[in-house]
Amino acid sequence: ETTYEFNLGSSGNMFVVKARRNIVVSSFAINSKSRGVGAVKIYTRAGSYTNHEQSRDGWELVYENDSVIHNRRGVVTELGFLDRKIHIAKDRSQSFFVTSTNGLVYKGGEKEFSVYQSDEGMEIMEGIGTEGEFEGITYSPRVWSGTIWYNVVEATSSPSKSLTKLPSKSPSVSSHTSKPTSHPTPSNPTPIPTSSPTRLPTPHPTPKPTPNPTPKPISTPTTSPHQCGNALCELSENAANCPIDCSSKEIETTYEFNLGSSGSMFSVKAKRDISVYSFALNSNLRGLGTVKIYTRAGSYINHDQSREGWELIYENDSVNHSRRGKMTFLG
Repeated sequence: ETTYEFNLGSSGNMFVVKARRNIVVSSFAINSKSRGVGAVKIYTRAGSYTNHEQSRDGWELVYENDSVIHNRRGVVTELGFLDRKIHIAKDRSQSFFVTSTNGLVYKGGEKEFSVYQSDEGMEIMEGIGTEGEFEGITYSPRVWSGTIWYNVVEATSSPSKSLTKLPSKSPSVSSHTSKPTSHPTPSNPTPIPTSSPTRLPTPHPTPKPTPNPTPKPISTPTTSPHQCGNALCELSENAANCPIDCSSKEIETTYEFNLGSSGSMFSVKAKRDISVYSFALNSNLRGLGTVKIYTRAGSYINHDQSREGWELIYENDSVNHSRRGKMTFLG
């Protein structure tokens, strides 16, 4: 896991993973920008994404789901298994491009391709934020926010090569039977498998164009009169000139509780011109049930016992309610 803290966001991230062991990546979790159902895609390619940000060539689509239920910002959205597990040999690098129609949130970084998080199996590098799928503005450096699930596996082809070299020499060196282990042990599998994978792309993206995409579009968000892309819908911004900050906004009260009933009335006061399009609730019981939402301009005071002036704007007889304290998204 990198981090689920965030102060920025866009539609996706590209980043590099370097394997410290032979590993197999099987699943991801993301930090989504807005709740609800949306499409998620994950692409991958061997080596670095540098000079491949604007082209699909060489990228493989390993995950595509049009109906991922995204959680709110700062909460894990698990994606399930990839369509194909990704094998990464020790000391080799693999790039990933994660994109969502609901957007992703993340933190600003310090230096692209520097290690942000690591464990005994892998290193996750700082990467870039993206505004389109292989097109549009990119932002650097950015720290992808999410989780990667993987397994450490045995090196492939290690036994076959080590055994063919050693047995031929052991009989000529000594006729003892007490020393057979001294020959196979020292030269062992390590030199064999390591030599081929290690030298490929590992000494890797950095020497190439690292002084690099950074100057590219970083300046763009800053030079405009508003700071589009900072996850805040500022006064000079709106859904038209900065959809990343001003579309799909959400505000949450609390999912803590100590009381309950069949419904709630409350008022919302707009600080800007806004358009409300969806709700989530905290249900009293699990299972299928009916939900209705009514609205009226102004206050509900003196109108809590009459339907007059209220408009029914949502009705669904088959909402699958989550347990208490958990979000039930209504669509």
